[in-house]
Amino acid sequence: MNYDYVFITPLPSFYKINLYNEIAKKIRILVIFIGESSSIRTEDFTKGEKYFNYEVLNKGDFEERDQLSSCMKLMKLLFRLKYKKIAVGGWDLIEYWLCLFINPRDKNAVIVESTSIESDMSFIKKTLKKGFFQRISLAFPSGRLHSDLLDKLGYKKKSILTKGVGIFHRVDYEREVRPFQNKILYIGRLSKEKDVDFIVDFFNKNSQYELTIVGKGPLKESLELRAKHNVKIIDHVPNEIISELYLEHDIFILPSKSEPWGLVVDEALYFNIPVIVSKNVGCASELVSDGYNGVILEYTTEECLLNAIHDIKTRFFEYRTNVSKIDFNVRDNEQVNAYIKGLL
Repeated sequence: MNYDYVFITPLPSFYKINLYNEIAKKIRILVIFIGESSSIRTEDFTKGEKYFNYEVLNKGDFEERDQLSSCMKLMKLLFRLKYKKIAVGGWDLIEYWLCLFINPRDKNAVIVESTSIESDMSFIKKTLKKGFFQRISLAFPSGRLHSDLLDKLGYKKKSILTKGVGIFHRVDYEREVRPFQNKILYIGRLSKEKDVDFIVDFFNKNSQYELTIVGKGPLKESLELRAKHNVKIIDHVPNEIISELYLEHDIFILPSKSEPWGLVVDEALYFNIPVIVSKNVGCASELVSDGYNGVILEYTTEECLLNAIHDIKTRFFEYRTNVSKIDFNVRDNEQVNAYIKGLL
């Protein structure tokens, strides 16, 4: 078969599987997963029915693969295939670099899910990234902060905004009209760049609000020791019942110092929850209208966060009405059509 795209991506993550399923309805694609599982992800992260052609290069955890062997398998596979474009999922893997140098530049595309905030722009790293983009003819930045990174790297070729990084699981639910219940939710890794320690300290001081934290990471133990009675920390909630958790809360918060995208923001908005995000969150400019369906924190200070919660609390019905106006079918189609435009 002659494919329109060959996608190279680390793992069969559920949100990428959903995206590829939709793309495959319109064009011919092959997806090459470098690994089949991950030592740092839960089992349900890589679950999903695949309705597209795919190959798995390495059995077992992605992090434990033999990189040389992986490159050899990839090269043998690519030499057997015919395709118009190959789209790699970034520039941080040796497999991505291999793809770029065994193809002519006009076949090479990159999906940009790093932003200008968290991407390492030291002299050596910036020089390497510029060299990488010399072999690229088409880029798919996820949002504005991702396009900013391309500008800083001096990329001048074709660029198409995808406005997303994948499609999360959709489940039906009933929207209810209810009062604000002082319940705030955070879902994500418990690490410094997420600034979770800031929100724990904040809610420790503002015990009129309840904070639920879902996630694992290096800060988990220290956060549990510091958290007061109104702060609850949960390891993991399966995707099958994650909707129940969202629907129990009034506000979703993501205060990250750096965040490539933030798919949990997509999920929260889908479940009709206003959001509070820092300006460093990659999806902020694409999903959040400040003062309309959420609040974008210019500064992550106690005063700014308190004001944001108070504004949503006092205009809760208005915020939820505005959130409900987001058409996720339109958003899904925008992502899919971005890749179709790349073939034109």
